[in-house]
Amino acid sequence: KYLLDLEFKIHLLTNSDGFGNDDFLNKFVNVVGNNKHQIFITTTIHSYLKENYESQTLVKDSYDRVIKGLKSLNKLGFNLSIIECNFMSVRRAFTL
Repeated sequence: KYLLDLEFKIHLLTNSDGFGNDDFLNKFVNVVGNNKHQIFITTTIHSYLKENYESQTLVKDSYDRVIKGLKSLNKLGFNLSIIECNFMSVRRAFTL
């Protein structure tokens, strides 16, 4: 919050798993407030197939949480970047 008040731009590199948790997402949105234009979120999606994704993360249901969280952040207007993946593969994750 302090850095946002100073008008810093913040680049958050994350696995995005927490954003699939409604409580975490709501707390994040409340801290950011009207400053979402200062936040840049970057994440990696390993596969559009849940089984492949979770075989790499080794975390059960992580795929569902990540996709849910990214869809929510996108709907709220946050700046999102997805790296280290096949774009066409990831595109399918958001159209399933």
